[in-house]
Formats: sequence, structure tokens, C-alpha cells
Amino acid sequence: MKVQRRKAAFTLLEVLIAMLILLVGSTSICALWIGAIDLHKRALDKERVATLADSILAEMQSGDWKERLAKGRWESTKYFPGYSIVIDTTPLPNHSLFLQLTISYKRYGRMRRQVFHTVLWKEQ
Repeated sequence: MKVQRRKAAFTLLEVLIAMLILLVGSTSICALWIGAIDLHKRALDKERVATLADSILAEMQSGDWKERLAKGRWESTKYFPGYSIVIDTTPLPNHSLFLQLTISYKRYGRMRRQVFHTVLWKEQ
């Protein structure tokens, strides 16, 4: 008597389940990738704003700013296109200035802004 062996193969149901698992896994990886790209863009924006604020404050500390701040307010967009810079000053005693640096930019159709505060001390 001959015993008939089944050929080793996958059934249609096993193939469909494997494809479903692969689909769920690849969809999850794509969603994580898109989230990582968005997070990277946000980090770049924050880094650019911090660099911009640092360069502006360094320029202000160098003493080059008296003519620009004669009106009490200075606006400039020459540093980075798409970024709006507003510096408000308040004179303090002892020839020092309180600075409020506001940097605005647009991301995904929404205006975002960061505000920095510092005090410039001037030696007489």
C-alpha cells in the first residue's frame, strides 16, 4: 500500500495572512518615517531660530546697534528669508537695555514664533 504524501506548499489563507502582516508592518514603518521627517523639520527650525537669535544678540553686544535702535524698534529679514525679526528695547538704569527678540516664521501654513529676552549691560 502506497502512502500518498502532500506536497509542501503554502495555502492561500497562509499567503493572505502573511501579506496582511507585511502590509501592517510596512504601513507602520511609513507612518513612523513621516513623523520622524516632521520632527526633523521642527528641530531644524528651532536650531535656525536659536542660531539667528544668537547672531543678532552677538551683533547687538558688539555695540554696532545704536543707530538701528534709535527708533526703539528694529525689524530685519536679511538674515534668513522667510523669517521675521522684531527687536523691542526698554532702557534700564546704568546705561543698560532690556531686549525682547521675537522671531516669526511660517511652517505648514501656520505662523510660529519664538521670543528671547536678555539684558545688555554697557560699561561707561
